[in-house]
Amino acid sequence: MSFSLTVNSLSGLQPAQLSYTFRNNEPLTQELVGFNNELSYIKYKAFENLKDVALSKHNALFLTDVSALTSVFSNSNHLFTLGHLAGTLTLSISGLRVQYDNNKKVFVASNFANGDELVVSIVPVPSTNLVQLYVGELDANIEVGPNYPYPVYISSLVLNPEEEHRQLFEIDYTNKHIAFKTLTVDGYRYLSYGKDGYVRANGLMFNDYIVHNYLFTPSFITQSSLVLGFVPNSYEVKYYNGLESLTNRYNLEIKESYKLDTNLLISCATENIVSEDQTPINIAHLRTNFTSTGTFIPVQT
Repeated sequence: MSFSLTVNSLSGLQPAQLSYTFRNNEPLTQELVGFNNELSYIKYKAFENLKDVALSKHNALFLTDVSALTSVFSNSNHLFTLGHLAGTLTLSISGLRVQYDNNKKVFVASNFANGDELVVSIVPVPSTNLVQLYVGELDANIEVGPNYPYPVYISSLVLNPEEEHRQLFEIDYTNKHIAFKTLTVDGYRYLSYGKDGYVRANGLMFNDYIVHNYLFTPSFITQSSLVLGFVPNSYEVKYYNGLESLTNRYNLEIKESYKLDTNLLISCATENIVSEDQTPINIAHLRTNFTSTGTFIPVQT
């Protein structure tokens, strides 16, 4: 057996570059403490009951006591419901599915013999309670015709400002039903469908009497509500892998998980503290979130 040997100089080696994705400006739990002489400082929950501190000219390290991340970070997440966030769904009404035909007109039918299923993304209009109904596969919006009986179709045209209301809708989502209200020259109307199956913006409601059925049943491709923002929790995860071979060993089934508080190592640069009003910090867990039970289960014979 022979070997071939390749010799490279150190100058030919390429350094490895490591990076990680992080969020900016997550608020920490803090309290402004003031004195009678008008001096003040910010007291951070993360720096209470420190176990150890190391300072140098360039860096600072803080080892905390066992802490919950929920006590270190302010709760900055928000619950957004349908009508305030982008979401994607399909629609049906009385067991019939909403579709569109070759002329881009919207209608309902029991099968797809005459059209394609309508997949709508709800896109909020900033600083308003209005949304656009975007049809991604056609790169277009749901649009209402300018005149009675207000036909509904799919259009990629950009409307003049005085006509933009024909592509804008208010959403009412209650009791697992959704309704779309829009402004017409005759006032506000709901998207509804008639005996011919085509969708038009002529739905009305007088007290409890509905003129044309305008209550649709959504099937969400994305969730109807989302919690957006940073959720400061740490979990210990127990997992098992019951695969009979190691060829696909990356698929793991999580069996148990529970919140786990741990020590935190906080680091920051000290060089710019005196010249900057904000200093970024890095917070690292000192314990992994996988238990020692995470291993392959022997094949049962």
